Amino acid sequence: MDLSIIIPMYNHEKYVKQCLDSILENLNPRIEVIVVDDASTDKSLKIVQQIKKDYPALKIIKNENNMGCAASLNVGIEAAKGKYIGINSSDDYVDKDYYNKLLELALKEGADVVCANMATFNENSSEVNYGDIYKDNIVLHEDSESPKEPHQVEADILLGHWTASSGSTKIILKELYVRYPFSGNNASDLSTIYPILAASKKIFFYPNLYKYYRETVNSVSRVFNIDSNKSVIDSISLTLDLLGCEEFDPKYKLILFTNNSLAYLYCKVLKVENIFDRSECLKYFYDNVVSGNKEFISTVKHSEYLKRCIMINHIDQIGEEIIDFVFEGEIQEAVLMIESEKENKLLSQIEHLETEKEILLQETENLQNHISAMTNSRSWRITAPLRRKKRG
Repeated sequence: MDLSIIIPMYNHEKYVKQCLDSILENLNPRIEVIVVDDASTDKSLKIVQQIKKDYPALKIIKNENNMGCAASLNVGIEAAKGKYIGINSSDDYVDKDYYNKLLELALKEGADVVCANMATFNENSSEVNYGDIYKDNIVLHEDSESPKEPHQVEADILLGHWTASSGSTKIILKELYVRYPFSGNNASDLSTIYPILAASKKIFFYPNLYKYYRETVNSVSRVFNIDSNKSVIDSISLTLDLLGCEEFDPKYKLILFTNNSLAYLYCKVLKVENIFDRSECLKYFYDNVVSGNKEFISTVKHSEYLKRCIMINHIDQIGEEIIDFVFEGEIQEAVLMIESEKENKLLSQIEHLETEKEILLQETENLQNHISAMTNSRSWRITAPLRRKKRG
């Protein structure tokens, strides 16, 4: 078997058929597909079992309990017979002959990794945005052009783009996945894909081939909670440790920190509305990432990657203050800034309520004066018997 495609699935009854249809059509018989059902509670499993009737080679593994995506991927990889491993989320779909083309290139070139492009599909608007790893890439100049044909690339070109850490755009030698298994929960790709790419000797990029990432409102990656964000931070910390080994070029650790860590702080943590949640995430990041890497982080501030990160993510003044907090290690200043922001919001709310109170009091007084003036008027007294008669 040349390639095993692992599809971790949990409650994707709306999408899994489109996912499998896009993969199974004209699929090379040297490619196997393994769906790992992570104890779904909807009709996902029944839909896959129905599809299996037409594709007997489709394999289904059922987890007895919900284990999470990382554990499900490891289960699928252990069962895989392919030389290469591909990963596909059960709510995403691919171009026609996507895996056939990736495998053909991998076998022809003897590649460790073959990477495709990623497009985002908005299920509400049906809008598709086609990505390009040569654009918004922290290791490349803004005017860099992507060759139109498949070509060999260095690991840093892939790692310099926001899609770098995703295993779903790549097929990778199984032996590399065995060396760097998935771990954690959210952002579980980081500690696997970064060291795999850093360790790979031969990487190819297929520019005109797309994986379609579905943007959904209730996607796990889009729903904020403290535990999921702490899991992301744990993955960043673990990956920094892995990339700190002597076998890896130090630039990969720099790329991870600027392309993932700082972008995560700015694009995710600073967007958290609840001030207490935001403060907790910042402190957790400091305690688990910054405090143990101060010597390394001091070198990031003078990196060209940082300048590109700030420009690509349009990081504003508040974002730069957070970055300064990371570099200078002044956690107390960051907390004070957050507490000050919280205090200002509370004062603003109190001021607004006081203003509304004054307006209501004034309106009440005006109404009372109007009623008093009306009931004391001569016309009101004269017409009083008529109003009583009408009510009677």
